[in-house]
Amino acid sequence: MYLSKLDRGIFALTSVNGFSWNKKTDVLFPRITNARALIFSNGVMLYYPESEIMGSFSKDGFTDWQTAIAMISPQAGYSVDDPMIFRLYDGTYRMLFAELTQNSIGGNLEGAIFGATSTDGVSWTRDSVATIVFDPEIEGFGQSVSAPSQVLRPFVINWINPVSNTENYLMLYN
Repeated sequence: MYLSKLDRGIFALTSVNGFSWNKKTDVLFPRITNARALIFSNGVMLYYPESEIMGSFSKDGFTDWQTAIAMISPQAGYSVDDPMIFRLYDGTYRMLFAELTQNSIGGNLEGAIFGATSTDGVSWTRDSVATIVFDPEIEGFGQSVSAPSQVLRPFVINWINPVSNTENYLMLYN
């Protein structure tokens, strides 16, 4: 497990049973938050937001991290955050991420969840439109006009629908 301590950065914990966790490393990536790991046959890619969504690769997931490369750049005037990477049933990879900007009402952040697709987990093709946008009828219940208009932190799991017994994906977000 990779854990983020907001004041320190990302470090790794290991477990043999999923209940008891032991610190495996000191800080791997200082001042980095919201990182997500994807395991490949030859190692681990850690995706995290800076001015862009970055990726860094390690053969064992603990040491010898390669120099980070930019995976996704934000649109002009926006920032990116909360990358979520998962493998589709056809073997391609999907990344969902928040893209945020300051609005003109009170300077609150507003944003949407965007997506990108990759065949290798490194080179990404960004979608031309947002995947999820703030809808005041759904996410805005009870909010005032000056409240943030944002959707954040996408999380996706592969899911077998218990009613239809079909493979699906389930997305949760804030």
